[in-house]
Amino acid sequence: MSTTILPVLCPSCLAPLEPGASACAVCGTDRRAAAKAATLAPAMPGFVRPTLNRMPVRVQLAISIDRTGSSMPFTDGISSLCRMIFDQLGPRVAELRVSVFSHGDLQDCQQEFLQVSADVTAEQAVADIRSIKYGGGGSADEDHLHAVDELLKRGSFGAGRNDRGFLVLLTTDGSHPHPQGKTPEQIARELLSRNLVMLLVGTPGQDDARPACPRLRSLVDAAKGSFFIPISNEPSQAELQQVASKVAASITRSVNQGTATLQMHPER
Repeated sequence: MSTTILPVLCPSCLAPLEPGASACAVCGTDRRAAAKAATLAPAMPGFVRPTLNRMPVRVQLAISIDRTGSSMPFTDGISSLCRMIFDQLGPRVAELRVSVFSHGDLQDCQQEFLQVSADVTAEQAVADIRSIKYGGGGSADEDHLHAVDELLKRGSFGAGRNDRGFLVLLTTDGSHPHPQGKTPEQIARELLSRNLVMLLVGTPGQDDARPACPRLRSLVDAAKGSFFIPISNEPSQAELQQVASKVAASITRSVNQGTATLQMHPER
């Protein structure tokens, strides 16, 4: 019987560890924590997928997508990115449910925050994301702060001990101030008070570790425990896969640490 050495997997996010790397490139976990994970195993056909240990939680994602004209060139990339996130996250948890929203330029073009679907399967969510129509946007800035605030308003945050809730924001460009004057710090306090985790995917600044937009940078800085995941203006399939891995790994880490429930309900 032939044998092969299985790759060492990160114990936190289950991403393969690069040879010689001291930490996981996706979630940052110390490689030494996974040193005992490498084992000898019988070679298996390529069509056999390894079984992952599922975390006994139901993850509920509330995703809002910038639907302005600036996102139009990335229509296929947005749906591909979301599908990759669902594909990576689904096998790690007991159940994955998704609520889809879209937002735009409310202040310049009266583009309202819209609910596309509520509490659907990942497969249905991908179909709903593909149905989003892109256009409009009267300036470089959009209403991303308002979108985060609206996501918070659309959720019923119960105490289900096996449910975990996450807000995911896919952005382009910068953000207008909140139309009612809420500051990024106020919105961040609301996130923290509900023990929620936000994942902001968008344009990075010069350091590539924080958003280029000062308002979004303030939001991420103030919302301790939330994540900013940079993406370029013309992402390749490889970059989309890397971003999806980082989103899934960040959610996995937060689930392990514990977060509050986010039960999304349909718009009335």
